[in-house]
Amino acid sequence: MRIAHLGMRDVHKGWPVFEELALRFASHSEYKFYQLGAPPGPPLPGCIRQVNVQVSAEHPNDMIDAITEHHIDVVVSWSPWPETFCFAIHEALAAGAFLLTYPGAGNVALAIAKNAPEQGLVLNDEASLFDLFATRRLHDVLAAARCRRGVLIPEGGSAATLRRIHREFRRSPLVAPRREIALADV
Repeated sequence: MRIAHLGMRDVHKGWPVFEELALRFASHSEYKFYQLGAPPGPPLPGCIRQVNVQVSAEHPNDMIDAITEHHIDVVVSWSPWPETFCFAIHEALAAGAFLLTYPGAGNVALAIAKNAPEQGLVLNDEASLFDLFATRRLHDVLAAARCRRGVLIPEGGSAATLRRIHREFRRSPLVAPRREIALADV
């Protein structure tokens, strides 16, 4: 079973929890651990394989492709505070990986519940995460999961969203014709 951390090896992305998980279960031959993302960061333990992935405008699907190419089964997303948005989670879902997180990670748990409840598990705390691996219940969870591949459809970011909201606002019957909001092209 291949377990991955997506992104940089930073505290604010949950790296310490993932690293501790890998160190605890490094001797278990059924688990292999990966970090998919940019290589800079704290030294990498020998039990974690680093795969250089740098998403760019020219290569927007590189993370999805890397998750697929390396046959990643599970992505652990354990941000220590509530994320407002986590693009890596959507990449993991699109690649068909199973997600593990906890309620404190903010939007991550919501993204699983809204987009793919059968493709993720929200655990109570770190002890529950480690227990899932120690008891081998993760094997049962994955056997029952329905992981599907998908795609991410780029919308154009905040500017495109503001333009869409502006068009909808102008068409609203509740808006008087003289009230318009001008948005500069971005």
